[in-house]
Amino acid sequence: MRRWTRLTLALAVAGCASLALTANANAAATDQPAKPATTTPAAAAPKTGSAPVAKPAVALRAMGNVSAIDANAKTLTVKTSKGDMTFSFDDKTSFRKGGKKATAADVAAGEKIYVRYKKDGDKLTATYVSVAAK
Repeated sequence: MRRWTRLTLALAVAGCASLALTANANAAATDQPAKPATTTPAAAAPKTGSAPVAKPAVALRAMGNVSAIDANAKTLTVKTSKGDMTFSFDDKTSFRKGGKKATAADVAAGEKIYVRYKKDGDKLTATYVSVAAK
């Protein structure tokens, strides 16, 4: 066991020394000081005048009872423990009822529901809707 520890330690020291020598050799070849290895593009200062980077949509979940559904406007309102939440849905939204494939027309007010959705700014878009079997 002691032999493996010594070997691992020797390899780690050799790797660090090699990295340091390579960084110094590169700096000498370009006549510029070596930059620290911890600098990442994300840590760099943002360019002036550039547009802000939009955050990607995040997948979230909600559970509650259906308080309203409008198939024409493609909206679904669910009463959750945190209050009413209104979701939009589209043709890509998957509906299930009692474990079987369903459509928005199969969802009725008062039913217990589980929704997976994406939040993009203030817009909530349902990606998966599951209605509990009665």
